[in-house]
Amino acid sequence: MKFRLLTAMFMLASGVTAAQISSVATAQEFASSDRPTLEQLKAEGAFQSSYRKSIPQTKTFETPQSDLNGFRAEIEPALKQACYDCHGSENAEGDMRIDTLDPDLLHGEDISWWLVLRYI
Repeated sequence: MKFRLLTAMFMLASGVTAAQISSVATAQEFASSDRPTLEQLKAEGAFQSSYRKSIPQTKTFETPQSDLNGFRAEIEPALKQACYDCHGSENAEGDMRIDTLDPDLLHGEDISWWLVLRYI
């Protein structure tokens, strides 16, 4: 009985050792293959990254012009729908009336208010 137990343990141990040897051989084969290293892959990824490519900027030296008609047609209707109920002539919550702000977003007297409103 002890002989069978010893034989089984010996066979098990030799099987584990053989498995370890074959896995080491596989690792050595992998290391000696023509595959790129991790550092090479990182360098290639950084080289091809879209974050490294410059985006062409179009430079313009024209002074922007106010578009009061565009404001009245596109922005004011949205403000009436979303803001005037709470910040209009009938109800000025927080002492803020949007309906009285100067619509000139570039050169008007209320530019600082418009800048604050874009974060609300």
